[in-house]
Amino acid sequence: PRLVSIPIHYTHEMPRVTLIDGAHGATAGAPTAAAGSKRRHLSASRARAPIKRHHLLLVAAAAAAFTTATYADEGADTALPAKIIRNEELESKTGKDGGDIWLSILGDVFDVTTGRDYYAEGSGYSVFAGRDASPSFTTGNFTKEGSEQDLDELTAGQLVGVDGWRKFYADHETYKQIGVLCCDYYDEDGKPTEKLTTVWERLATHAAMKKEKERAKASAAAEKDL
Repeated sequence: PRLVSIPIHYTHEMPRVTLIDGAHGATAGAPTAAAGSKRRHLSASRARAPIKRHHLLLVAAAAAAFTTATYADEGADTALPAKIIRNEELESKTGKDGGDIWLSILGDVFDVTTGRDYYAEGSGYSVFAGRDASPSFTTGNFTKEGSEQDLDELTAGQLVGVDGWRKFYADHETYKQIGVLCCDYYDEDGKPTEKLTTVWERLATHAAMKKEKERAKASAAAEKDL
């Protein structure tokens, strides 16, 4: 089933969120009787701090869910390449004897033959030729062991770096995507595997949290000016 993106609209004002603690209730963003007193206003602001932190977590979780849905829906709208490539075929594309050079990153396979000086045997980035060495793009570990590192061991920030390189190849003038790799990131029908969707979810959550931190920072700056 397709996931449908539901937009979340943010404002600079604190939404009214009522939190019940025993018999007491508190409303974030509600008008206070201390509006005319700067000292009492600051005191009330401190009292509302726990509520704001709770609200921040709620909004961040909602934003993460929204962005994850957007990633998934975006992937559903994009036509997958027709060619399904298996490891045996990919491993033969190392540029040996002047042949083609392919590499895979997050399961997207690109023909980088025009970059032979970089990817051919003996070159600095030959570790990427004929395999999917996604972790090495961000860890800098170009050994065989480094290329096979579990993506779950990478931080969200490192995954962003990997995806940045994937976009680099996708947008390159001469490197062309020719298919997807089966069966680690895509299945035999060219559909994303659980491993790939997990990567998407982590990237989406990281992006949402970053956006929320920026929003919270802007909101705090606005309150400071009051």
